[in-house]
Amino acid sequence: MHTSICLPLSLQAFSNTSPMAKYIPGICNYCNSWCERCSFIDRCRTGERQKETIERRKQQMQNLGIGPAEEEDDMAEEILSNLQDALKILHEKAQEHGIDLNEIDEDELEAHAAESDRRHNEVRKHPLTELCNVYQASVRHFFRTSTSIQHHIIDQIPQVEMGIRSENDAIRHLEEVNDLVEVIQWHSTIPHPKFSRALLGQQEEYDPRIWPDPLQTDWNGSAKVGLVALTDSKAAWVKLLELLPGEEDKMLPVLSKLDQCINMANQLFPDAMKFKRPGFDD
Repeated sequence: MHTSICLPLSLQAFSNTSPMAKYIPGICNYCNSWCERCSFIDRCRTGERQKETIERRKQQMQNLGIGPAEEEDDMAEEILSNLQDALKILHEKAQEHGIDLNEIDEDELEAHAAESDRRHNEVRKHPLTELCNVYQASVRHFFRTSTSIQHHIIDQIPQVEMGIRSENDAIRHLEEVNDLVEVIQWHSTIPHPKFSRALLGQQEEYDPRIWPDPLQTDWNGSAKVGLVALTDSKAAWVKLLELLPGEEDKMLPVLSKLDQCINMANQLFPDAMKFKRPGFDD
């Protein structure tokens, strides 16, 4: 569930007061948003809030039996809270630099909005983002139509009954299969938004005052997250294919789309993997 909103790296660095010293500035800008599996969740301000929200939801569901609408309200409150924090810090920084955000010219705002819409539409139609959409759709289609995983799970029962494998071994095996499926499904949602952000950033004129190190740009960081998601997905697909060789005809076309995404992304962002993500690559 991708509901986290992370403060921009520069704003996080500005807000690094002593109560926040344990947090790694910018770590959630270049992650896969899978907070439940992140070893840095206690050092990520956004991840920690997400963790608290998840625990609160679980407790509410146990005690009160809340419904989907109430869960959505809780999620909306979390997003709103993060946005309010970002806006507060933004206003503070603007004041420090003598900028009154309330006095910005409306014509300039309209022109900026029109240019932003044009750029977003361009990215939306970009071959890479379209290819990522095709790959994500193919993943959904595979798991919606394939019955091999269910059959594979059922096949473990007679193997345990006949003593071919122990119950613990069968459980570990099924947990591995489930993990592979979760990795593929989760990571299929990452490339499109990350490459969209990278393409938008790449359109900006490079400014060394903002990005002193040409490798440490936001578009390289965003593209790296997309590429890592794709390479992790490929490893999971290959392992799943080993477990389910009968599904080769259905899996290979999906893997082909995935490889196309990787190749195109590497061509567009040749320095992406050189980017050092805060926390993850330290």
